[in-house]
Amino acid sequence: MKIKDKAMNSKWAAYTIATCSAVVLYLALSHLSVFLNFLKYIWSVLSPVIIGVVIAYILNPLVKVFYHKVFKKVKSNRARNNLSIMATILCVIAIIAILLVAMIPQIVESVTTFIDNLELYSTSFLDTVGHLGITLPAISSYVESFSTFSENILKNVTSLLTTHSSTIIDTSYSIGVGVFNGLVGFILAIYFLADKVRIKEGIRKLMHLILSDKRYDEYSAFWLRCNDILIKYIVFDILDGIIIGLVNALLMLIFGIPYVALISVIVGVFNLLPTFGPILGGAIGAFLLVLVNPWYALTFLIITVVIQTFDGYILKPKLFSGSLGVPGVWILITIIIGGKLFGVAGILLSIPFAAIFVIVYDEYILVKLQQQKDRRSKKIETKLQDDDKL
Repeated sequence: MKIKDKAMNSKWAAYTIATCSAVVLYLALSHLSVFLNFLKYIWSVLSPVIIGVVIAYILNPLVKVFYHKVFKKVKSNRARNNLSIMATILCVIAIIAILLVAMIPQIVESVTTFIDNLELYSTSFLDTVGHLGITLPAISSYVESFSTFSENILKNVTSLLTTHSSTIIDTSYSIGVGVFNGLVGFILAIYFLADKVRIKEGIRKLMHLILSDKRYDEYSAFWLRCNDILIKYIVFDILDGIIIGLVNALLMLIFGIPYVALISVIVGVFNLLPTFGPILGGAIGAFLLVLVNPWYALTFLIITVVIQTFDGYILKPKLFSGSLGVPGVWILITIIIGGKLFGVAGILLSIPFAAIFVIVYDEYILVKLQQQKDRRSKKIETKLQDDDKL
């Protein structure tokens, strides 16, 4: 062991590791497309399993609530765990069913209203532009061309659908594959939850064999902190979205704004996305309402500003017990990188990932660099003392 430690602390070992790391980095960058295609292939193969793990991880806190609160009088741990999983699955299915029942009729109504009134919207807009063309001769030359363009919209849409039929088929296939992977992942999540004790015990034994006791304790403590951050953020973010959706629905009912269920669900879901989510939710809701009545859209935008002010200054600080200690620039960086790499999931988890990165940077990277600096300073000091003795 001493020989190994001495070899690892020698200069040639550091140079060898640095050289190998540089070669690996160069190969990865020079063959980046191959590496990305390999990752896409791995994701396509493992995506149902990964989705199952994520679903199980998200549902596990609810399973624990049923396990410790609702079915605590059941003596058999296995039966208790199975009942908790069944209750959790039934809750999820009930929530999805309620949302679909509330949203689908209003989505169909919104689309039907838009299609039925499309000619009216076009005529009103053209009349406005024509009036501007009469009162402002400078732009009258553009009115006729714009009218011609508007009349050819449907022809262009039909042509695009015919030309890009293969793209539409590929997109439909991708959506179908995503839905299938989601269903398979949901089924796998049930099995993961049922065997979570055995899985955790197997991982614990493996980590004990790979790591020393000291390293195992350090990594366990670090994972517990990360797990606490992730669970806390996911649970309270979902709770925040539900509260915002309900408050939005209440205010829309008070002001007599239509499409309460549809727009409130959109607002609640998009509120889960940090930074830009509430803006997108408000924009989509306003677009749906402006087709019915512009005053509805204006009132809704005012409601959105009030709700988001309440959410940002009162609700979120209460739910999260203050900030996670993440600088705003890191949140934006993680949103961009997470969105590029993992899509919506990366955006949703950008804040907890940023918080974990801050912990790693402050408590591990900086500490490690400081220790290395102290060791170098100590070696230099020892060498100077030896030189003074000579």
